[in-house]
Amino acid sequence: MNSATNLDHLELLSTCSAAGFAFSFRSVVSLALLDLTRDESMEVTIREVGALNAKGQLAYALGKLLGGPVVDAIGGGKSLLAILLLLFGSFTAMARSPTAGAKLTTSFAVSRAATAAVWTACAVALRNAFSGPGLAQALSIGQVAMRVGASSGSVFGGWLLSRVKSWRKLLMAYAKRHS
Repeated sequence: MNSATNLDHLELLSTCSAAGFAFSFRSVVSLALLDLTRDESMEVTIREVGALNAKGQLAYALGKLLGGPVVDAIGGGKSLLAILLLLFGSFTAMARSPTAGAKLTTSFAVSRAATAAVWTACAVALRNAFSGPGLAQALSIGQVAMRVGASSGSVFGGWLLSRVKSWRKLLMAYAKRHS
């Protein structure tokens, strides 16, 4: 990236920022699940949250498996945008779920499948923008951006949850604040 232009730097910044931000949702939903067990109106046990998490793991695997062909078909940048829209929508739907039933499970599964495709979308977007030795460095920066996103999601999500004191409000605030 020694000969990178300002446009290259802007492309790297925007792609990595979008990927890092999308990956921050993964940490926030984990905090919401923790608080979900404390919500008496949901009447959910830790065992049921474990089952929900297992379904989320399956959705994540499917997102990894199916995300690649979708990203290849529509492109990395458009995929990152679609992932963010899915995350906003799934967080809103989870927060509005009246019970720990199908709506919550489906919304959670969508959020997990979407986060599974973040790296693929980021890598394809960067591959299309960079070549040669600059690509390896751009991909490394993309990986770091996702880790920073996950960490910042934990810190910001924890701070936000301590303020709003509700998993529902956490999900709504996170989706609305960033949409």
